[in-house]
Amino acid sequence: MKNNTLSKGFLVLFLFILTNAQAQLQRTEFLNIGIKEGLSNSSVTCIVQDSIGFIWVGTKHGLNRYDGTNFKVYSQHQPYQIGNDISVLHIDSRNRLWVGTNSDGLFLYHPLNDTFQPISLEYSPGKSYNYMEVHALLEDRNGLMWIATEKGLYSYDPSGKSKHYPLKEDKSESSNKNDIRAIAEATDDRLWIGTFGSGLYLFNKKSGEFACFNTKSSDKPKDNADYINTLFTDENGNLLIGTNGQGLKLFDFQQKKISNYLSGTHYDDLAIVRCIWKDKLNNLWIGTDGLGILHITSSPGQPLAIKNYQNNHNVHNSLSSNTINVFFEDRQSNLWIGSAKKGINLIKKEATNIEQYYSDGKGEYKIPILSVFHDKHGLWIGTDGEGLTLLKSQNKISRFFCKTTNNGYVGDFIQCIKPANNGSFWIAIYAQGLHRFYPDLQNTRNETEKSVPRHFISHNNVQDILVLPSGDLWIATWGGGLVYFDTKVQMSWPYRHEPGNPESLGGDNVLALSPDNNGCLWLATYGDGLSMYNPVTKKFKNYKSENYPGLASNYIFSLLPGDDNSLWLATKEGPVRFNLKTSVFETIPMDGADTQRRSIVSLLKDKEGNIWAGTQKGIMRIQKGNNKISFIPGLYDNFCLKSAFKDEDGKLYFGSNERVVAFYPSQIQFEMPSPTMCFTDFKLFNKPVPIDAKSVLKQQIGYEKKITLKHNQSVFSIEYAALDYSFSQNINYEFKLAGRDEDWQSVGTQNTVTFTNLPSGQYTFMVRPVGEPSYRLTTPAQIEIQVLPPSGLLGGLILSIYALLYSLCICSENIL
Repeated sequence: MKNNTLSKGFLVLFLFILTNAQAQLQRTEFLNIGIKEGLSNSSVTCIVQDSIGFIWVGTKHGLNRYDGTNFKVYSQHQPYQIGNDISVLHIDSRNRLWVGTNSDGLFLYHPLNDTFQPISLEYSPGKSYNYMEVHALLEDRNGLMWIATEKGLYSYDPSGKSKHYPLKEDKSESSNKNDIRAIAEATDDRLWIGTFGSGLYLFNKKSGEFACFNTKSSDKPKDNADYINTLFTDENGNLLIGTNGQGLKLFDFQQKKISNYLSGTHYDDLAIVRCIWKDKLNNLWIGTDGLGILHITSSPGQPLAIKNYQNNHNVHNSLSSNTINVFFEDRQSNLWIGSAKKGINLIKKEATNIEQYYSDGKGEYKIPILSVFHDKHGLWIGTDGEGLTLLKSQNKISRFFCKTTNNGYVGDFIQCIKPANNGSFWIAIYAQGLHRFYPDLQNTRNETEKSVPRHFISHNNVQDILVLPSGDLWIATWGGGLVYFDTKVQMSWPYRHEPGNPESLGGDNVLALSPDNNGCLWLATYGDGLSMYNPVTKKFKNYKSENYPGLASNYIFSLLPGDDNSLWLATKEGPVRFNLKTSVFETIPMDGADTQRRSIVSLLKDKEGNIWAGTQKGIMRIQKGNNKISFIPGLYDNFCLKSAFKDEDGKLYFGSNERVVAFYPSQIQFEMPSPTMCFTDFKLFNKPVPIDAKSVLKQQIGYEKKITLKHNQSVFSIEYAALDYSFSQNINYEFKLAGRDEDWQSVGTQNTVTFTNLPSGQYTFMVRPVGEPSYRLTTPAQIEIQVLPPSGLLGGLILSIYALLYSLCICSENIL
């Protein structure tokens, strides 16, 4: 048991700060991806996703293609010859990638041969610019590309013709009057144009004329928004303007007025807005310079609801930088955030309608949740090392029962919380036995051997408690077997495993208890299967996997009474349903699930009779009637043994290594898109292979259907990725080399397979992701591989030797 304790001084200060902590807290976590993960530069300027699913990231020093595991970097150096300072990326309606740079102009990417085509932009008849600053790209409804540069506005049509539109009007004496930084599509075939120093314009695409608008705010006439970083139009035609000094402005086109969008909020003095994004839920994300992120939700007639995310060095997974350049939401609804100094921040899409609770009330200090219970007082959270926490439902004030408070010390490792019959609780504490806790009086009484020497419980490592109608207890212990405790006379009777006696308890490490309708008691043991105690005969009957084929494992972590006289078992190898009448075990199939998914640690039943199970990687539902298994998408917590509770309203609570998640089962949605599986690299003798007509690769490996190798090209590697950014670092794979392998071979999270000395012949290499239910719909990536035989007489001799060695299994083969 881990003891993740804070110093007393820090915890006292922490509790003082936490007096107004919310009982229900939705804490946003940011996954930082930077140089140590392979990103070429920590200053991120732009992010897009292509049609295959790759994430492209532009930085101040190089363009990056990300597959969730590895970055491929494109720079000014050979063979790509693209500018280093990437300013803007755009995927057009034909799924082509456009790359704008600072000083090196515009490029169009050709994926088949992995090259970039420079795009020349004509600024006068017969004269073109290749080297310029490209600030923004927009494809209009007619498929025409519009390019914002420091030299004005350009159009570029599908035939390759460009046209230059310099600004006709200038309100300032700045030499940068043509420096356009932002474009947004307006109504009636027009474009909004934001400049850096010359204000706001409306461009008529038919006439080629610019109309200038006054950017002075109606509420602050002395302020103007002439220095514009970004533009955004909403569904009503209103224009949001992110400025470089005057904050976030709202332009009402009907009234021709500009106002401060954040007026009346805590952020009305915001100075610099670098980017604006609206997500799929219609929430606004505002990237600032120095103030982090503003997350804005709005409702008609209601004031703006604003959350501010900033970097906090004391909080794990907080925003890495307070200067934000770009937002992008991918097809899985993950939100990518590019910062000016600290790389990428990723907010992974989690399941909707999931509540989060933390033992510190805030989520800044995360520790495992060993037990959870909900009653009229609120949510009780038993922690691994920091005692007991109460998150109150009504006034949302957190109360801590631990060594550093005066609320009433309970213990450090709270393994089980069960209500007694008189308003008190029975609490099991690791290595400290059984305690009775009185929440209204805020004190406890220890029922262990040390504090009550005359009437004691024989073992102090209590794992589970069953409170009987009489008030007496059945107690499961680790190492001490089963204990019956008479609360009136304060006496206990142990039931232990007796070697050689098959009618004794199967094992002394008992984790969970469950009564049946016949008055018998069922016990889950760690490594010794399932046991049943008959209080009439006072004998045990034991069930082990070696004697009952349907029992997947003897390691049973939790028990749950089911419908139709059944008992559900949470085992190390998946869920098991036990028929109490026929004594038949049925292990529910979990095809494709990895070891962590199979390890079931807690069980609950909803009002509809469906079974919900906490695992070492997420929560799954076993549907009543057909036993269909579905995992909650986007939820990958490692849940704790028996840390689960269903309240009177039917809400389910599960404790994990970091938090409590809670939800109403009817509100959970299970649909999740399956990721694309693709090849990302091919190497010969551990060296990259060029794309060339004379090369092994005629086009990028992801587009090749067949590779032909000479007999002496004997060492090659294939790299692959499933483009699932919600779970990319933990995807498990398996591959098959048809023509050699009969079965699929598991390689864990390894994303490269290397072959050496493969005999001549025809093969098909296939690879697929495994472990997630949605992966079953993913089409495996596959490619044909032909290994040519040696030529001539000597070649025939070599081929015969190869065949002989291979038949004797001496032929060497490495699969890394």
